[in-house]
Amino acid sequence: MRSSRYRFLALVTVGGLISYVAKMLIPPLIPTLQEEFVITNFQAGLLMTGYMGAYAVAQIPSGLLGEKCGRRRVMVAGMAGSAVTSLLVAFSHSYLQVLLLRVLFGGFSGNYYTPATSVLAQRFNEKERGVAQGILMMGVPAGTALAPLLALPISERWGWRMSFLLISLAGMAISILFYVLTEEKKEPTHMRDQMVWSSHIFVLGICSLFTGAAVFGLLTFFPKFLLSKGLEPDTAAFLFSVLAVSGLVSVPACGKLSDHLGRFKVLTALFTMLALSLMGFLLVPSRFFFCLVIPTGAALYGYVPPLMAFVADMSPPKARGFWVGYTNTMVFVGAAFGSAVAGLILDHYTYSELLQFFIVLVLIALVIYIAKVRTVPQTTTPSD
Repeated sequence: MRSSRYRFLALVTVGGLISYVAKMLIPPLIPTLQEEFVITNFQAGLLMTGYMGAYAVAQIPSGLLGEKCGRRRVMVAGMAGSAVTSLLVAFSHSYLQVLLLRVLFGGFSGNYYTPATSVLAQRFNEKERGVAQGILMMGVPAGTALAPLLALPISERWGWRMSFLLISLAGMAISILFYVLTEEKKEPTHMRDQMVWSSHIFVLGICSLFTGAAVFGLLTFFPKFLLSKGLEPDTAAFLFSVLAVSGLVSVPACGKLSDHLGRFKVLTALFTMLALSLMGFLLVPSRFFFCLVIPTGAALYGYVPPLMAFVADMSPPKARGFWVGYTNTMVFVGAAFGSAVAGLILDHYTYSELLQFFIVLVLIALVIYIAKVRTVPQTTTPSD
């Protein structure tokens, strides 16, 4: 049992890494796509918004289907569908085709993290859950770090489409491995068991709406922000990767800290650090950005494992699929909003106004979180 759960964790983390590379190929390629398709910042932002919107819509259904039909089946279908849509992007010939395929990609990839989080909550107890969630989420910053390092040199040598072709092949390979090497743990669930109300998780979802908008809006346009400050493309790509590498370290660390110090304390500290780091980009010269990128990346990515572990802690075991799906939905509704509005702001204003917008979003989330969530008990245990 112990070996099977760690095998599952390893495979699902690699799958998440590949998924996130595919997800984050767009930001470093935005200048190339704008040149080829002659599109505005708003239209470029829609390539992330379309994905985020479909991803958000898929969250609750994927959680419910995972509880009802089997989480492994839902995850494999999502992984395979994501790989196929990435492959089709490589053969697209217009902005509209890319946009529609990104929407489909979001719908398929939305069937991954919600069932995966439910499985981890089932197989790891409350004192292990933050670490397990942190390991799963290592794929997010690692994928974000790898995306520009792969996309830019591949684009220069073979064109931007080759990046999507290669990542689709990797996605197909991990789909097959995951299907062959993992097994389903049956847990009969009725739909009525999944509909258990929790006002505390509902509030966490509201906070996630605001933080998701800030985080993904920033990630979408951060490379262009760095270029706007006069940095060379190689330096901008390096700093974007440092942002993600910082997150790669912080996700397991913050998950473990939340297991020992409590979810509330760790999340409050991370939201505060994110707001302060974003303020720093408004105030300091670009030569000091390296010092800001590290805490920004740690907070951007590090808050997710404590958040999702918190949701799993508070959810009745048979309702985890619904509440994890709800929280992910709110994150990516915010993400869809944030990417599109960020592009719109840049079409009419400057990066200064954009950063102020992100700071306000994070502060709103922090105030709601402190006011409404601080007294929540952590009482649930795995259903094994």
